[in-house]
Amino acid sequence: MINPIIFLFLSLISGAVELGGILYAIEQQFTIFQIVSIGLAYQLGNLIPNPIRLNRALTILSAVAAACIFFYALNTTNSFGLIFAGYIFMAMAIQSLRSIQKENVSTTVKRTFRILGFLLAPFAGVAFSAGVAIILALIGLFVKWTFESFRIMRPRVRFLSWVMIIHQIHYFSYAYFVIILLWQATPWASSFWVGIFFVLGWITYTGISHFLKKEHYFKYFIFGHSFLTIVLLLMAWQIDNGLLVIILWIATGFGGGTVFCIGKINSKTQALSKQDIVFSENIGHVVGVLAGMLIYQLTNSVSSVIYLAGLSAALAMLLMVVYKLTTNKVESGWQ
Repeated sequence: MINPIIFLFLSLISGAVELGGILYAIEQQFTIFQIVSIGLAYQLGNLIPNPIRLNRALTILSAVAAACIFFYALNTTNSFGLIFAGYIFMAMAIQSLRSIQKENVSTTVKRTFRILGFLLAPFAGVAFSAGVAIILALIGLFVKWTFESFRIMRPRVRFLSWVMIIHQIHYFSYAYFVIILLWQATPWASSFWVGIFFVLGWITYTGISHFLKKEHYFKYFIFGHSFLTIVLLLMAWQIDNGLLVIILWIATGFGGGTVFCIGKINSKTQALSKQDIVFSENIGHVVGVLAGMLIYQLTNSVSSVIYLAGLSAALAMLLMVVYKLTTNKVESGWQ
């Protein structure tokens, strides 16, 4: 049972550290660009283990580096650069360790622990991360390792990959900006309440797949992303209405959660392996954050970033329509 326990612990920590880093940056009154950059740092670290796989030594070194950087940052002014580097190493260690654990737990259970991690995020600043990094180094030292070689993977990118990439770009282009909006919408400027509101959006995201039981996955995805597009465009338009932003953020989960349909569709067409899908997700995470930061830098407007997210959701929907039409032609011998 030890491997699933470690895996779920790491899932819990991943949620706490990711959201905790953003909340810490807000509390330290970093600029909006710097706050979102902390999210970018975490996603850069998440390129481990796909497409970059670390061995035991590099994993432990990443955890030790994160601990040292965070401890030093606690006693240093103007620490943004240090914290940025620390979160890269922290994410590298977490994801490398997760990759070697047995995942014989359901997706719902994994996401539940990640959501519980979000609830811990208000207490998971740099000091917390420094302590956890030491624990990660110890885990890396003592757990059974399934491989000992450094490797750069070369997954395939097919048409369905682009549907996943664009979907992930939609979410990560605005995900860290929306945390700032939730903070601004909270009268008490409280990390605790931001964590609660953020979790509610993830509950709808996780829960929707349990209600869509029939095998109408193309329809679910198209209708879900149509709804998601409308919600995001409305959020961008009414960005100064804090209460409405909170409600709309929670509602995005009903549409965004239909991302599970990509995996269901792929299970029938067998276009992509599991590693190909994970690669598409990870690339979409990084590109999405970079796209959001670029739009914000050009426009100095969070509203513009939300519009980008809405248009990306619409593009993911249109790509799925094209994929559906192409699949139908292939199945009917229309080539």
